Amino acid sequence: MKAIILAGGKGSRIQSISKNKPKCLVKIGNKTILDHIIDNCLQCTKIDDIIIVTHHLSELIDSHIKDREIDVSIRVVKEETPLGTAGALHSISDELNDDFLVIYGDIMMNMDLSRLGDYHHKKKSYATLVVHPNDHPYDSDLVECDKSGRITNIFPKPHDEGYKANCVSAACYCLSSEILSDI
Repeated sequence: MKAIILAGGKGSRIQSISKNKPKCLVKIGNKTILDHIIDNCLQCTKIDDIIIVTHHLSELIDSHIKDREIDVSIRVVKEETPLGTAGALHSISDELNDDFLVIYGDIMMNMDLSRLGDYHHKKKSYATLVVHPNDHPYDSDLVECDKSGRITNIFPKPHDEGYKANCVSAACYCLSSEILSDI
């Protein structure tokens, strides 16, 4: 299975901390966010290929990755123009022939990605999104699910004040390659 790490953003809200480097290269503890994500991917025996899609300061990410010695294929693909999540996936769609993971390059998580892949496969899902409650639903896109866990609606920010749901995307997905024909 491939893991796609999306790391193309400018990180404008975190520039005071990032000091002219991509958000994914900010250190948390003694490792960069990107290294935390890669290490989490390496715990999943199903992942044999990691593609990091970049744009802003791509050369710094590329240089950082070249210093890593790991047992799976890992490479950087630079977008000439930032295309967002769907555009990034479309740009590498010819390489995505099976289920794949998408992880945003600026999130911290410690998650069993094998279990996510197994769940996705068991449910024969088109898309499996990891969701969670957060402490700032007012400025987040909210996800509504039915009792079986199927997503029934997504409410983009901003929301009406009366909306009570608090379930947001955790920026980690398992997707079927079939979804690419809809992009």
